[in-house]
Amino acid sequence: MESEKRLSIVYVIPSVEISGGIYVACEHAMRLRRRGHTVAFAVMRGTGRRLAWFPACDIPIIGLGEIPRDVDALIATWWETAYAIADIPARAKFFLIQSIEPRFYPAPHSAEAILSSRAYQLDYDFITVARWLENWLRDTYKKEACRVQNQLNPDLFHPVEPLPAELASLPSPKTCLHLKVRSALPTYVQVFWDEGEGFSESHSILFSVASDWNEKFIALPPADFPKRIRIDMGEVADNTVEFSKLCLITNDCMSIDLLHTRHWRKNRDLSSFSMNDTLLSMVTSGNDPFIALTIDRGFKRNLRALAMGKIRILVEGPLEIPFKGVRRALETAMKTGCEVWFVEGKSRRTVLDSFCAHRIFHQVPIDKMKHIYSRCDILLKLSTVESFAYPPLEMMACGGIPVIGDVEGIHEYMVDDYNGFIVAPDDEEQVIRVLTRLINDGDLRERIKKGCRETVAKHSCWDGQIDVLERFLYRKVSGGQKEHDAKGRPFIFSERELVDLYHGFVKYRDGGNASDRRVES
Repeated sequence: MESEKRLSIVYVIPSVEISGGIYVACEHAMRLRRRGHTVAFAVMRGTGRRLAWFPACDIPIIGLGEIPRDVDALIATWWETAYAIADIPARAKFFLIQSIEPRFYPAPHSAEAILSSRAYQLDYDFITVARWLENWLRDTYKKEACRVQNQLNPDLFHPVEPLPAELASLPSPKTCLHLKVRSALPTYVQVFWDEGEGFSESHSILFSVASDWNEKFIALPPADFPKRIRIDMGEVADNTVEFSKLCLITNDCMSIDLLHTRHWRKNRDLSSFSMNDTLLSMVTSGNDPFIALTIDRGFKRNLRALAMGKIRILVEGPLEIPFKGVRRALETAMKTGCEVWFVEGKSRRTVLDSFCAHRIFHQVPIDKMKHIYSRCDILLKLSTVESFAYPPLEMMACGGIPVIGDVEGIHEYMVDDYNGFIVAPDDEEQVIRVLTRLINDGDLRERIKKGCRETVAKHSCWDGQIDVLERFLYRKVSGGQKEHDAKGRPFIFSERELVDLYHGFVKYRDGGNASDRRVES
């Protein structure tokens, strides 16, 4: 490529936040820049002038209004960015397709779902990151695309030893009480915790309980350890209150089952108090029924040995995106009795308080993720939409084993029972069955890890893929193609789509709920 003119290239990204799509754009952009091309990011949202989470990213970031008028290649990376570049002139325009984006919106007649599906009809040249997306574009839209297959960056992902200081020093999550409770008659339950100064209303949480099972995660203050726990059962006489789970998740990676300990004490306002293999059951008889448990240092010390040597399961992803399945993965991982780590990239810490893991990491820079992958044994990811899914491949590179929901993108490099396990993301019994096999069978883990190493070796060649991309850009920019003007091809909507789009837009403009702008037919 030395004889070719160097290109001016602008990737248009939706924001500067951590995301898999922007990560791929970074890999493309930085490698093209090293080859002498002039490359920039134009950002639609956000105030950052650099991608702080991507190591040594030297790509300048500009606003949409700063895109040069004579740019050679203008590359959209998300459906909104495809519309954003429609009125910006360039010698060639491209759309980097990294997923079937309408699937991100559960309401099929929402404005976003319609607009994202119609973006594929824009008169751009298409680039994809996976074979299945290349085939889907051809079959659905009769569009030919250049496939630049995603690769692993071995400089970023490889086995490492201790956590770096900036991760090791992060505060552990609050101690958490995980309980499941039901009541024969509607009542309330109030949980108190004592840090050494007695029970008080300021250190309690109150919630209502009915006949169905109620599952609660109660985040306790970031104290070293509660000294006592007290559970009040309301003031309803002759009422049966049952617990099927009472578990203390500590801030030093222990799960302590409190359900069957004989250290619980009841007061006189309970007429009966019993425990069996599955339930703790109480019948109330007065105005102030409660039970209390003293947790001394010996209790904690005796249980510490149980936490040593546990298999560690990693869950990662944004809590607020339903199709990522993060909540389901966390709940399932905690049921195995393993130690669970959680990496969250978007939500505020206050959101995390209602979810349970032994350790939580928030917005980890991508060059630090290898330290977390390397300290975990299994990655559990239960997405229902993934175009390629980088974390399983990254986990393989760092010595772990992925257990992944069955989505199209995962088949680009994963083979069930060879380099991980592919499961039905909504089948909890199957997921737990697979996890149990891995937890209990060391020989199985070693066999799967061998397949992981072989897979990583086959998917670590970015240079070859950037060769493909570079040739495609040159051909489209300088191969005699007519210059793009400021407008793409006109859209043709059905009457129903056009009406739905209009009403969705009006609802959004007038302050409707932007997360579900649906128009009923």
